[in-house]
Amino acid sequence: MKKSRFFSNIYQILVRYKAINYVLIFISLLLGLYSKWFLIDIVLFTILITLILYLKSSQAFTGVALLVAGLIPVLLIAKKLDEANHLAAFLFYLIALAIINLYFELKKLPSNEEKRQRK
Repeated sequence: MKKSRFFSNIYQILVRYKAINYVLIFISLLLGLYSKWFLIDIVLFTILITLILYLKSSQAFTGVALLVAGLIPVLLIAKKLDEANHLAAFLFYLIALAIINLYFELKKLPSNEEKRQRK
């Protein structure tokens, strides 16, 4: 069996069982450990990768962003400034992902001219 065919078969199996998502999440954990990030950075990066892989609507990203935005004042009141700072950066990425996802959702919708032509 040729080498390229072997890797192609492995890739097909991973895609069929959606194991590729788990592999990517595991790689994100290993990347954080290899880079010697703090635990909170590893957790937030892994959560971000998981959200990118599993959430498909911009409303879901926005909902998660609102939950994270609600946690930041609680952390500030508890005087956990570093954690609040990490969550604020995480919130920025979530909002950016929600906007990008919304752009692609709106691009898929038919325009008014297309709707008129169908009638």
